[in-house]
Amino acid sequence: MRTTILTAILLALAVQPALAIGGKHGNGGGNNTPKIGTLQVVNSSDQEVEVSVGTTDVFYSLEPHGGTQQFSVGAPNKTDVNVTARLPGVPQSATSKVATVQADKTTVATVSVSGSTVSIAVGKPGVAKLMREAGVALASTGGLLPLLWLGLLLGRTRQPRQSEPRQ
Repeated sequence: MRTTILTAILLALAVQPALAIGGKHGNGGGNNTPKIGTLQVVNSSDQEVEVSVGTTDVFYSLEPHGGTQQFSVGAPNKTDVNVTARLPGVPQSATSKVATVQADKTTVATVSVSGSTVSIAVGKPGVAKLMREAGVALASTGGLLPLLWLGLLLGRTRQPRQSEPRQ
């Protein structure tokens, strides 16, 4: 009985990470939803930065040290998007870079400031999602190993006791 319950618990815990990593929901079976790519812009500098994506003149403010803004980009397969960054109130400090966005993937653009110069570094599409999946796999392994060890301890057959001779 104890072994059956422990086996059921282990199987339930083993299935949960597989469901978390599982397939794409809502894009199969004839569903014609448009594919969306994500552009994530991160501020890695000590100063506040304003960012605009695409051809719009709307600038979003990013806080210093890791301020993030996420943009959804309609990408049938691959789309090139113009990322513009500038210092607040200094339009002549604006710089632009082209970022490639793929459908169902995340592209990260990092903005940094050196003095009055703004620079943008663009990563490859899909790197952020890979890191998330690696984190899920690592966390599930860390949670399962103690349970497997406990199962080995509790699942052993009992050894009969040797009675000591009375004196």
